[in-house]
Amino acid sequence: MLLQQLSHSPDIRSLINDGYELEIKGGYISIHHIPYVNFNKEIKYGTLFSPFQMIPSTNTVAKPNDHVVYFVGEKPCYADGTPIKSIELQERQVLSNDFIADFSFSSRPQIPFENFHEKFKSYIRIISNEAISLDETGTVTAKTSRPIVITEAEIPFKYFDSNSSRAKIDFLNEKFLDMKIAIVGLGGTGSYILDLVSKTCVSEIHLYDDDVFESHNAFRTPGAASISDLDNRQKKVDYLFNIYSKMHSGLIPHSEIISDLNIFKLEAMDFVFVCIDRNNVRNFITEYLLSKNVDFIDVGLGIEVMGEKLIGATRISYKQQVGSDNIEIEDNPYSSNIQIAELNALNAVQAVIKWKQHCGFYDGLKNQQSSHFILSNSKIFHDEIPA
Repeated sequence: MLLQQLSHSPDIRSLINDGYELEIKGGYISIHHIPYVNFNKEIKYGTLFSPFQMIPSTNTVAKPNDHVVYFVGEKPCYADGTPIKSIELQERQVLSNDFIADFSFSSRPQIPFENFHEKFKSYIRIISNEAISLDETGTVTAKTSRPIVITEAEIPFKYFDSNSSRAKIDFLNEKFLDMKIAIVGLGGTGSYILDLVSKTCVSEIHLYDDDVFESHNAFRTPGAASISDLDNRQKKVDYLFNIYSKMHSGLIPHSEIISDLNIFKLEAMDFVFVCIDRNNVRNFITEYLLSKNVDFIDVGLGIEVMGEKLIGATRISYKQQVGSDNIEIEDNPYSSNIQIAELNALNAVQAVIKWKQHCGFYDGLKNQQSSHFILSNSKIFHDEIPA
């Protein structure tokens, strides 16, 4: 619900794009970090909030019902420390367990407020201009551009996706709502897939891997692991969960491999990324997914040393009959298992773009089953194989 409110309501979007520290929770719109002057002529910061209602037919925020707003903080004053009497209405009000106002303000406009952008801007101007007039540093502002806190259960992000909002593509993100995703294998490519998928509003991201996160993993995983991270000998899924759960609330780590005992869990997924480097295990998983009609992408990476250079390729296979175009070096206990971060990232980007095409986020060849990027003779070739 919150994502749709923000995406379809221009006034809410404008408040965010202006840089105000906005929060929507429990039927109220709040704006934090509002500068004001107190009795002692000190510059303080408070919160303005106002109830809102939805228009069900358009799923947008309705016009404000009235011109009253609520405030958390000391009584706002003019620059000389005298209270701003012109807006005073009432002192302490308990509106709900989460919303207790120290004051309510009333400043009736000549023409009723058309939207919440107008309403909040009006009160911010009255209260904050006094604080700004005392500011000698030029740093006092209500526009912090801080992350927008999300508290509604329907949205898996810990803070608002202002990137999509600014680009006006929120409606496309709704294509991922309620999806359950599994990433099987959190090595180089799988960890980059997690990095990208965690920035979408899928409901759940299930992580399957039973390996320990070690130093060689750090050099083919997004970000920069610390020495203490390596000393802790964490499982890969736990290390990555601790990072990406700061942003996405739908991560579910499973410190286990997929086997006969648990493969049934994948049947509940809307989409699976198979990031396994052993052919027999990959085939076992993809054959099961095909038999259960579960959508998936299988990724692959094969790199060899030739002379003093590397050659090889990356591959993705999309819901394809397995075993037909594997490009990896065959299973070999003596294989060097070469992986390079940029090729892992490239393989992940291929897979996620194809998944987003599958979801209708990107345009593209819906029936394209396989895609290769081949490194050879200092050139990169891109080969697409349609169904």
